[in-house]
Amino acid sequence: MGKYWVVRCSNCHQFTYTDKFGKWKLCPVCGEIINTRKIPIYLEVDDFSEAENLISAVEHYLSQTGRVDLFPEEVTLVRNKYQDWLKKGENYQSLPQFGQRMASVRPHRGQKR
Repeated sequence: MGKYWVVRCSNCHQFTYTDKFGKWKLCPVCGEIINTRKIPIYLEVDDFSEAENLISAVEHYLSQTGRVDLFPEEVTLVRNKYQDWLKKGENYQSLPQFGQRMASVRPHRGQKR
């Protein structure tokens, strides 16, 4: 399994990553002390550079859609796509392609996140 968790600061909502064995993470944006045992884990990855690139792609996707967070279906899609890449020996460079599939996932009750 991965060595890093992609998480989100509960204060400023900035995506970041942390060593999965660490209990605390200092948010690089707002300085909030994040308890890694009390926040959702978006993704578990093997390498910090993968975490950085995945975070960048997700933030870009959210910016393009005008939303502030992923829907649960989208989180599942990202996790599944990442697992597919690992199984096929591919890498995260094809991540922008998942944006088209995520766009087909409809928001619940017309809510904008």
